[in-house]
Amino acid sequence: VNGMLFEGTPQWSFDALFEPESPWSQRAMLAMCTDTPAELNIVAKDCWIDDFRKWLLSQGLLFPVQRFGSFDTELKRYIGTSNSASSKMWLNAEGSMRATRLFMKIKLEEDHSVTLKSRKRWLDYVQAMNDVAVSTASAWVASQAWVDAEAYDEALVSTWRVTGLTLAGIFVAGFVYILDFEMLAIMVGICFVAFIYLAFFMFCLFGWEFGPWELILMCVFLTYSVEPAFRIARDFVSAPQKKWRNEDEPQLAPLPPLADFTVGHVGSLVVEDGTGEFGDSKDEGSLDIPEDLTSEGSGVGDPADDSPEAALRRALHHQSGAVIMGSIKVFLCCWFLLPCDFRLFTRLGAVGIVVSFAQVVCTLVLLPAALLVSGRSRREPDIYPIGRFLHDKLSWVWT
Repeated sequence: VNGMLFEGTPQWSFDALFEPESPWSQRAMLAMCTDTPAELNIVAKDCWIDDFRKWLLSQGLLFPVQRFGSFDTELKRYIGTSNSASSKMWLNAEGSMRATRLFMKIKLEEDHSVTLKSRKRWLDYVQAMNDVAVSTASAWVASQAWVDAEAYDEALVSTWRVTGLTLAGIFVAGFVYILDFEMLAIMVGICFVAFIYLAFFMFCLFGWEFGPWELILMCVFLTYSVEPAFRIARDFVSAPQKKWRNEDEPQLAPLPPLADFTVGHVGSLVVEDGTGEFGDSKDEGSLDIPEDLTSEGSGVGDPADDSPEAALRRALHHQSGAVIMGSIKVFLCCWFLLPCDFRLFTRLGAVGIVVSFAQVVCTLVLLPAALLVSGRSRREPDIYPIGRFLHDKLSWVWT
């Protein structure tokens, strides 16, 4: 067979060296069918050449048909007595054989890797028979099970390659975003836990077989779920951000010190700064000024607090809402995929539902716990002190 896939229709032709009328070719075909080793796991054979030999002997003739005999004549006579022999041969217009095939049924293996090993044994066997055959023509072996196994193996290898490149790209991008080796190591550990959790559901509870599609589903959902975790890790190691203020905007005059404020009787609030009365509340009721009224913080604590607990509280405050809402959206979308008749969509929905729970647990429970256990107190990514260290050590180059 000549020609590649993208070069148009492949061109094929018969082997011009095949001479079935040669006694050596007839012996080689018979040996190929009868001298098979046990390791090939053959359970049934359908070899017309063996039946042809038995028919010749029953006719009082010799096998193989001698070169100066009439092989084509005897073959035509044999085909007339057999209902299926002609289906295993390619004959030209004159009825002469141009090619043939021999059938052997082997035990089908469930594991694709075992099937490919069986294919290797068959290829070695056929090559060894071709080497010892005196005939100049060569035999070759094929099986649909081998085609399926080889396609599956190539698809799985390609999927692993793409998955590896995708995960590498995700973590490289995450490091560029976080700029911290310790946080990246924690993220890798959390992703490994999530990978085991998802694999347990897919292959143990759901009973799926591992394959390219299952690997792609795991990779897609895990890479989708890791984005909020990177944001939490970045907020955790970053210093508290001061509120930005436009210098061009007019600033309000500062209020008098709290010590100069006087709380009046019930029903009014009199504010004095020592020079006069600023205002008088007209609402009935009492008004208490809490002690933390002057705090610059918000509901997540003082932004100037650099403790690990305060930093983690700020990071979770910023991302927890997005994580929960994102998980709810994934859960609802995947829920509608479960009734689909197409198996891939059903599995996509099942994995998405599992991931929606795993994302909340890993991002809002395991990751914060790991960050606190790390004892990280420095609110600065690792790349900054490393950069300063290298700058100090290499400053002699330009000074």
